[in-house]
Amino acid sequence: RKNVILSVDQEKTSETDLFKAVTEAKALLDPLGFILTEYTSYVDTSSAPGHYVLFWEIKGKEGTHCKELDPKIMVECCSRMEESLHYTYKIYRKRNIIAALEIRVVKQGSFEALMDYYVSKGTSLSQYKKPSCIKSEEALKILDSGVIGKYFSPKSPGLARTTLTEEVINPWDYVGTQGLKCNTIMHNMVIKGLCKSGKVKEAEAFLHAINFED
Repeated sequence: RKNVILSVDQEKTSETDLFKAVTEAKALLDPLGFILTEYTSYVDTSSAPGHYVLFWEIKGKEGTHCKELDPKIMVECCSRMEESLHYTYKIYRKRNIIAALEIRVVKQGSFEALMDYYVSKGTSLSQYKKPSCIKSEEALKILDSGVIGKYFSPKSPGLARTTLTEEVINPWDYVGTQGLKCNTIMHNMVIKGLCKSGKVKEAEAFLHAINFED
């Protein structure tokens, strides 16, 4: 998987995966008059299993009167993100290899403080680019100091049987549609075929699906 920014155990989430999930989730804020202005991510392994953390900076739209941010909506944003991530992530969540995704809402100005930190460390202001994933302990402390709310996904995401074009591998997508019986021989054929065609990550996801169903 290209451009990996988040990883727990063997699960790998790319910057594209994350952007897609955030885009799906932030749509829940729009009807309430809120917009997501900044976000970044972090892998929290301080407890087992580890989990993904998203830092969100949110503000009300200009010209609208926004009520206080509803915690239920933020919990739903967590769920929407997990539902939007790829099949391997969902398998790992079902098997409790990855804990529930968390969104930490930070006060306005937190990402500006983050930028100031990197500039103070020698990054040119004109070349500064917000990190997609926080790896610096100091940078993490800056964002954590601005946290005004923490929200978690309440349940593991469903295992929807979608298509290979979405990078989702499910054994029934391969062998169930033709009335073929799933067995060890059939599983091995699928895995070998994926590996030979260079789809190693897809083969891994297929293997996780088999193990999970077993």
